[in-house]
Amino acid sequence: MKLPKTVLAAAVTAAASTPTLAVEFEEPKFYGYLSAGALKTDDQDFEAEGYEIELGLLGKASVSESLNLNYAVEVDLAPAANSADDPTTGRDGEADVHVKEAKFWLPTQYGLFVVAPRGTSGQWRDIYGPINHYEYNEPHAALNADGIFAQPDRTSGTFAYHTPWFMKTKLVFAAITLNDSNDQNADGRAVRLVHRSGNLEFAVGTTVLKQEQLPAFT
Repeated sequence: MKLPKTVLAAAVTAAASTPTLAVEFEEPKFYGYLSAGALKTDDQDFEAEGYEIELGLLGKASVSESLNLNYAVEVDLAPAANSADDPTTGRDGEADVHVKEAKFWLPTQYGLFVVAPRGTSGQWRDIYGPINHYEYNEPHAALNADGIFAQPDRTSGTFAYHTPWFMKTKLVFAAITLNDSNDQNADGRAVRLVHRSGNLEFAVGTTVLKQEQLPAFT
């Protein structure tokens, strides 16, 4: 991909021409979440099932008094935990760990910059998040590919920019890479308008996909 290489080259050039900075890493905050229950289906025995077994950390690196680079990493261990009694895999708890969050964000006076190899879709969070109060509303593939929402709740390869808040309103622009082998640097482009004022929240957005990312019959 050309875009990440260009960004990386620019970052290396900037680092080479910038005086050495004393970066201070604050102690990260660890957290966890467990969602489990008993499961019985027609073709499976009665068993304990882990729906979400999540571990994560939030941290911050202080570059200067007014410049802080934040990061978040979160993994879901449920697939690995549930695979221990899966006769089709035989891996005894060695299924892939699901990375749910892996992102960096840099707040500045000129706006917020985000780089997210993997993370929660900002479009989904701002538009659908406020009404996603119940477990069955979440787009779990085991229940329904899209749940009750057509917008996926996760995205990958995202570069985003949030304008500074003005009159409790901001604009967000994002470039998203969904396929790194189709000769398209950004498979999707998204923009949304967000307004927050007390108990009133309003958001509207749209996402445009490149033709190469769509099914052949589209």
